[in-house]
Amino acid sequence: MEVLKNHMKFKYVVPFLDFVDDKQISLQDLSKLLRENDGTFDKDQFIDDDIKELFPLNNFGDNDDILKVRGVSFVLENFIDEIESMKLDLSLSHNEIEFLGFNDENEMKLKFSNESIKGAEDIIAQGMSEGVYNSTNECFSSWFEMGSKHIDFCLKNSHKDKVEGVFSIYINEMLKALSDNRRQYRLLLEYQGNDSENPVYLLRGVTSKGFYKNYDNNVVLYLCLLFLHKYAVDTGEDFKFTGGYISDSEIKASFELEKPKRLKSGEEVYIGLLLSNNEIRKGVVSFKMYYRITDGKHSFKGIVKDSVCRISHSTGIEKLQIKLEELLNINKHEKKMLDYINRVTMTDRLSEDMIFSLFESIKSSELSSDTKSEAEKKRELLSSTMTIIQIFDRLSEITTDVNESIHLQRIYDDVIKSLSDKKE
Repeated sequence: MEVLKNHMKFKYVVPFLDFVDDKQISLQDLSKLLRENDGTFDKDQFIDDDIKELFPLNNFGDNDDILKVRGVSFVLENFIDEIESMKLDLSLSHNEIEFLGFNDENEMKLKFSNESIKGAEDIIAQGMSEGVYNSTNECFSSWFEMGSKHIDFCLKNSHKDKVEGVFSIYINEMLKALSDNRRQYRLLLEYQGNDSENPVYLLRGVTSKGFYKNYDNNVVLYLCLLFLHKYAVDTGEDFKFTGGYISDSEIKASFELEKPKRLKSGEEVYIGLLLSNNEIRKGVVSFKMYYRITDGKHSFKGIVKDSVCRISHSTGIEKLQIKLEELLNINKHEKKMLDYINRVTMTDRLSEDMIFSLFESIKSSELSSDTKSEAEKKRELLSSTMTIIQIFDRLSEITTDVNESIHLQRIYDDVIKSLSDKKE
């Protein structure tokens, strides 16, 4: 599968939607996810070696044991080959950076000192990097505890060359004044046209301050798969990967228990876990439970709002084991979910009040205006004879975006919980 450029807000993203991969991998294959520190990572923030030591493969089985999470071979191959190879992290103090001005998109241009990019001179052209996305705002927020709104305003409402000169003096003086401050920066590989011989690196943003750890997607995926494997070994219930995406900075991945349970009202329910992480700055690793209910013709997902396991990027390595052990209690969280789901009959019809509340939740949500418009169109087509599962199935058609679908699935769970509470 190709890496798509400019998909959503990401420069690079590998989507894994409705993808089935039956190729099996061993525990040993997971070791490919952990990197060696080539010197570009800050040793206090780079945690791959610590993870390898604290969570060795032999604690979870023999190296040649088959991983009890089906469908991840393609994910690992593309993650390592397509995503990791496009990223470079540099730990720099402020005095190793010079502000040069702004590009045509009003993202800043930086020059790094020769010493700071030692070993990477051949790929960082003239030691320079230009920003992409909203990296200028990210950097100013991190450097000076301010965003870039004022600068954006000035650039749009004055002669750029005049404003640029003033800001260059100010920004470089401030960087010198705060020279001891250090940040880690994410750069992204970019090929100019079809020129594969002369790649450049673009500035993605600040991945962390000094007290943040590199809970990067490769580490998070390694830990997730290890603990899901252990849960499967302990309970005899295997997982399969069911979809998501990995971008240059973010991961969303769904894993489902292969064998469904049966609800009292007759439908099958598949229990799953949603992994989320963002490597940029104040990202959080989270694992949330979800359920997928199907009657053979119709289906929908509900995602539980509260996390089973939540790891902020400031979490110390020593606390990881305790937090991750919650993933071994999936059956406990599953029981809680099934308790309230089973109080609702999926073939029941929603009252007018509940339908109104459902669409008000959609209207006031963070869904795009286009998606909200699609929801209103669906509302006009809903019949008073339609059941809960039919309505949610129909509404799920309004978006194919992963993040919007997740938001919608949280709303479904809110409705199910509300109906369940009324029947207690």
